[in-house]
Amino acid sequence: MGNSSSSSNASLSIALEKVQFRAGEAVRGYVQVHVTAPIACKNVYAKLEGEVRTHVTFESTNTERDADGESHDTTEQNTAYQRRSIVTENICVATFPGEAAPGFYQFPFQFMLHPNLPSSTYLPDVHGDGACLAYGVSVQLERPGFLKFDLVSRAMLEVNAAIPRTIKPVRAGAVKEVELCCMCCPRGEIRLQGSLSHNAFSGNEAVLVKVSLKNRSSEAIQFIAVELKESISFSANSHSSTRENVLAATELPGLAAGGTLEDASVQLKLPPSFANSSVRTSLLTIQPTVEVIAVTGCCVTDPALNLPVTLFRAPEVVAFGKLPRKHKGEAVPYAKPVPYHPDTQALGSPIQVEATVVDPTAPHLEEASAPPQQVFAAMEVQAVPMSTPLVQ
Repeated sequence: MGNSSSSSNASLSIALEKVQFRAGEAVRGYVQVHVTAPIACKNVYAKLEGEVRTHVTFESTNTERDADGESHDTTEQNTAYQRRSIVTENICVATFPGEAAPGFYQFPFQFMLHPNLPSSTYLPDVHGDGACLAYGVSVQLERPGFLKFDLVSRAMLEVNAAIPRTIKPVRAGAVKEVELCCMCCPRGEIRLQGSLSHNAFSGNEAVLVKVSLKNRSSEAIQFIAVELKESISFSANSHSSTRENVLAATELPGLAAGGTLEDASVQLKLPPSFANSSVRTSLLTIQPTVEVIAVTGCCVTDPALNLPVTLFRAPEVVAFGKLPRKHKGEAVPYAKPVPYHPDTQALGSPIQVEATVVDPTAPHLEEASAPPQQVFAAMEVQAVPMSTPLVQ
């Protein structure tokens, strides 16, 4: 018999005190075991896990020869899957003396979330490609012989990253020499500068942008576009996928040749449903930026600059609209926890298990392109700019 959450004699489920947690909080719940007939078993384990999960669709071409020796190409669509753990904690919550008697059991557990854990993230499928950063609690009822770990279950929970206390302003500038692209005739230069009041914002805040421009050219600025974008990239077994979303956008009025604009302020308001916090791991990266473009004539290259920013999902927003997709070969899919109703009459562990208090595990993010000779704190996964860690 393969792994499952129930058998003919017993069933296994997970209850959580709640389903949304902040990094640094305690995850409390219990393993619920319903035994209808004596069943051989030993230990019950609970495991907190966080993982990046990706899947990317790709095409492969095969060449075959027919009976006449002519070759023919056939194309088929495949899906690559990959998972990478960022945090794991495992504890024993109950021990049986070789057999569980019929009854209704509840075994409580508690995990402390590390304060530097990144937020849960869910990217729905686009053309067959999708990714997520998911957290959950899995439980295993250890059974002897061929049935070891036969009863298993996994319930999903969501984590919201803690917003750092230390935030800094961000500034950037760009100087563009203006010339007609067809004749390379110099027309002066445009100096564009932009700044953010902070380098990190929550989903319920407005992103405040200031723009300055000196048009030392003979070309007029038609308008200044200001956009908040998120660039997303992920991979699965060497197959990659990218996408870009515009989260908010606005415009500043144009500027005549020789004109000057000083510290014009605009606000970019995130949509209420914004759910993707900034994250950077070796499999999944979500990098928001504020892009400022001075739009000029059709024959002039537009001056532009990018301001990196960290975004945090608002606490009331749910990241996952649906459960994570089951991967090929994955034995235990994610499920919703059962309602939390502790029963003081439920049976406990037949053999007393000492509660073990352990320090929360820091995330293992394995950034793919970390600058050499630089030590990163765990919070850098959501620091802005990404190459400059926030002061801890």
